[in-house]
Amino acid sequence: MSDHTQGGHSETRLEADRPRNLSIALAILVGVLVVGGMIRGVDEFVHLSIREEQAAKLGAAPDALRTLRAQEAGRAARYQWIDRATNVVRIPAERALEIVLRERAAVPEGTTAPAAPAAHGEPGGEGPRP
Repeated sequence: MSDHTQGGHSETRLEADRPRNLSIALAILVGVLVVGGMIRGVDEFVHLSIREEQAAKLGAAPDALRTLRAQEAGRAARYQWIDRATNVVRIPAERALEIVLRERAAVPEGTTAPAAPAAHGEPGGEGPRP
């Protein structure tokens, strides 16, 4: 800045203030895209690590679980002796439901249904008999 004296007055020149708005906007946009890309990359890395860790820990468990569920479903769908000495059997779940519903329907309205027999091994009974 310079002072010029003309006729007793001092003149001060000011610099033109022209910010480069386009350059600033582009720099901000690039910064936001870089930070966003980094966040996305870290997120994908974490999810990949979690999936790999789960796969390593589970290993063959899904196959074993499928086998166990198939065995349990087979047991729930067929008759089977629990204890021949006491004549305790396992019956299919659907058949058990039919029996319970038939017994409940036979109870007159306004009265309470008889208590279910105790399950095998519980105090008070050996459970249902065929």
